[in-house]
Parts: sequence; structure tokens; C-alpha cells
Amino acid sequence: MKKLFLSAVLFVIMYGCGGGSQTFLVEISTGTDDGHVSALTKFLPDTAYGMILNNFEDMGVGVATSGGGDTLTSRVLYRFNLSDWENSNVVLHVYCTSIIGQPGSVEVLVLNDFGSIPNSSGTQPEDVSQWWFLVDSAEVAGEFTPEQGEWSSVSISSSLIETYISDNNYVGIILKLKNEDVGPNNLYQFASYEYAESHNSEKPHIDWE
Repeated sequence: MKKLFLSAVLFVIMYGCGGGSQTFLVEISTGTDDGHVSALTKFLPDTAYGMILNNFEDMGVGVATSGGGDTLTSRVLYRFNLSDWENSNVVLHVYCTSIIGQPGSVEVLVLNDFGSIPNSSGTQPEDVSQWWFLVDSAEVAGEFTPEQGEWSSVSISSSLIETYISDNNYVGIILKLKNEDVGPNNLYQFASYEYAESHNSEKPHIDWE
């Protein structure tokens, strides 16, 4: 039997049959719950000037060269509402749309909820320290090496979720390169909420039993 529970902020899908186990699935349910932050590499690691964006179909993790010739280092941000979570390990599922160069391993970090992700107000770099330095209060849950056109799954322990789930039942997740000193044009791109909407495909999601 499949039951669908709809709330204002998320979809939770619960699968089960008879007395067997049930699997809960939580999708990114709005465009402000995923996005990516890009910082000008030349100012890192001390200062983060760049852009925070939530409305692109592809979200970058790695190092790339902008149209203006600047080198940018990028990280992806997610936030999930785990209001139905009950002390289980969870699995994060993300889809890689493309790979440039050889970026290497991607780290998955867990942290407290950081709130809705905004869009930078203009085309000029701005201070994105609030978003870039979230990693300082995050903990590595695991790592993976994406393959283009494939879903990747990473297990996150129940102890990490219990530590970082916020009072509003949200948890934050960051994707970043394990080695961000790889040099320009080494980048993964991951499907966002907007990508899933336009391609009629699955959104980034977490599930657990």
C-alpha cells in the first residue's frame, strides 16, 4: 500500500505491505530548499565573495571559470523537513547531470537548519560568508564519487541526524569537494528542484525505514 501525506512544505511517501517494514521518503519540495553558493576562489579561504542562487536547474560542486574569467568554487546546499523521522539511519539521494574535468570525491556534511536559501540581489559578487562558512558548524557524514547521468546514495547515521535536527524538524546538508584545491574546470553539476520540475523527474530526496 502506498500513502501520500501532503503538507505545506514537503511530501512524505510511506511504503509498506502487511507487517513488513515501511520506507519513508522526503523530497525537496520548494525551490528555496536547495541551491548553491559560489565564491571567488582568489579570496578564499579567508573571505567569501560571490553569489547564492536557488533558481538554477543545475547546482555546482567544484571549481569552474565564469564567463568573465573569474575562478569560482561552489558548494550545494539542501534542507529537508524530517518531522516524521524516528531514530533511523537515513539515505540521501542526489542526481548528477554532468561532470567537467576530474573533480574527485564529494563530501556530504550535516548541520543544523540554515533557513530558506535566497537569491543574490544582483550580478556583482557580494558577501556570501553566511553561507560559505556553514561548513564550520557541520560534520562530515560520508563521501561519494558521482557518475554522470546517475543517482548517488549516501547513508547518514541516526546519531548525526539526532545531533543536528533543528527545533523546526529541518536538517541541513552541504555537498562540497573533498579537495577544493583541484584547480579550475573540475566540477560536478547536480539536479535541483527546478530541474526535476522541468524534466518531470525525481527531486533530491532522503529516505529511511
